[in-house]
Amino acid sequence: MRRTIRVVGGVLLALALLASDAGAGPATLIAAHRGGAGLWPENSLLAFRSAIALGVDFLEFDLHLTADGEVIVLHDPTLDRTTTG
Repeated sequence: MRRTIRVVGGVLLALALLASDAGAGPATLIAAHRGGAGLWPENSLLAFRSAIALGVDFLEFDLHLTADGEVIVLHDPTLDRTTTG
């Protein structure tokens, strides 16, 4: 987990530096956390599409492996917060 955070942080920093004007400092980049969870159902295709339509620079989402080895987009390690099942 910590390695992932460092890698993502390093990529974001590199992109900010590349996007900045010479001498003006890093550009401000906008990320849609969980696809824009404050506006739409988190980590949903609706959220991702809507955030892209608003012009965000990045979509942020979490990936987890299920017990049977499938990759899913889900913020939490369990389904307890977002479902009844």
